[in-house]
Amino acid sequence: MTIKTLVIGLGKIGMMYDYDDKKSSLSHSQSINKHPHFFLSGAIDSSSAQRNKFFKKFKKPTYINLKQAIKEKIPDLIIISVGTKEADEIYTQIIKLKIRPKAILFEKPVSYYLVNAKKIFNYCNNNNIHIFVNYNRRYDQSTFLLEKKIKNDYIGKIKKIEIFYKKGLYNACSHYINFIQKIFPGEKKIKKKHFIKKIKNDFLFDFILYNKDQQIYFYAKKTKNEFIRMIGDHGKLVYYTELDELFFVKDKNNKKFILKNNYSQGQISVLNNIYKTLNNKSFPLSSSDDAIECLTYLNKINKYYD
Repeated sequence: MTIKTLVIGLGKIGMMYDYDDKKSSLSHSQSINKHPHFFLSGAIDSSSAQRNKFFKKFKKPTYINLKQAIKEKIPDLIIISVGTKEADEIYTQIIKLKIRPKAILFEKPVSYYLVNAKKIFNYCNNNNIHIFVNYNRRYDQSTFLLEKKIKNDYIGKIKKIEIFYKKGLYNACSHYINFIQKIFPGEKKIKKKHFIKKIKNDFLFDFILYNKDQQIYFYAKKTKNEFIRMIGDHGKLVYYTELDELFFVKDKNNKKFILKNNYSQGQISVLNNIYKTLNNKSFPLSSSDDAIECLTYLNKINKYYD
């Protein structure tokens, strides 16, 4: 089974992250083009410069009009990689045109507005369209190993977690909140929220999420690299997210235990899950439920959005 795929949006994640690097799989376009079970049918973008770049590299058709692209290519998979603000218009078009691919991969955090995210998810569910959300840490095998080690108290009980971010609440913290919810599921409360500043269409806040077991501190600071630090009774876990470095350090011997990951080929892991799901051998590892849960936290932290 070859999955015909249409990419909507040719920005960083859509194409540019690895435009000049043939080996990596950071963008949707290159990952699809490299994957043996996917076929890159074409792409949509409003910028003629980006469409020209896409055609130059992949020799595949480009479009401005979604209706025309769908009619000509009839994709099995649609990947929506436009900006969060622009995504709502794409959802409106999909619903209006009654577009029904086998699956849609949404870029996180799906929308700024819960009502819009729920509307497109309901449309997908009502039309048997598989939903995948690009919280790519959920698709990586290292996440399952990390969960196992934490459940087995590898560094003891974790009561404090620190997350340093600089790229915005919706852009960066959506990844981290979603990741934390995967490792430590369950309802969390918000306290000590402190607004820092607005950046473009995003915001910076210091805040704390907590439940009966953990206090999770989020700091919006200019750091060299964003990172997560989990502090346990007998050691810590450190994850430099922008360097794809993930390791435990135990207090007893102060030695690193490095968790191998495939984050540098992150979109391949996402595509593997999509392929297995469409062949009834798996299920979406990041779908509407965790996306809605994450967006709910984001909007509670930032009351600007409904």
